[in-house]
Amino acid sequence: MKLSQEKFNVYVTPGTSQYQSLMADFDEIAIYLGELRDAGVPVLWRPYHEMNGNWFWWGGKDNFTVLWNLMYDRLVNTHK
Repeated sequence: MKLSQEKFNVYVTPGTSQYQSLMADFDEIAIYLGELRDAGVPVLWRPYHEMNGNWFWWGGKDNFTVLWNLMYDRLVNTHK
């Protein structure tokens, strides 16, 4: 499902309810990844697969980069 740029921007704009929901999803993912890390379980995780296509809502170089940076920052800097 491809989103219009306008709709995508709502998800990556701080202060919107969509952004807060996205951050909550990242927080939930961080909890599970942390549990696996603490249990010594190796994880192969591939978020946003096929990012070069335009058939997913995160598709496209620019949108993928923005989304990846948000996810990386949240998982690495907020959840240590």
